[in-house]
Amino acid sequence: MGGDAMRNRSIIYIDGFNLYYGAVKNMSWKWLGIERYFSSFLPYDEIQIIKYFTAKMLGSYKARCIYKSIINT
Repeated sequence: MGGDAMRNRSIIYIDGFNLYYGAVKNMSWKWLGIERYFSSFLPYDEIQIIKYFTAKMLGSYKARCIYKSIINT
């Protein structure tokens, strides 16, 4: 495709629950490069921002803190 002026601008909204159960749960790997993953589906789009949403997690406070720190990196 032509220059950047011709590219669509996209904002990605992710439902973490559905992403996990639809794309990650039954895989041998559990880490997913979100930006790279969506860039492969939208090769001609300029991804502006990625917003990740999930429900409050049950379990230990320590486990929730570890998970949140990983998501924020």
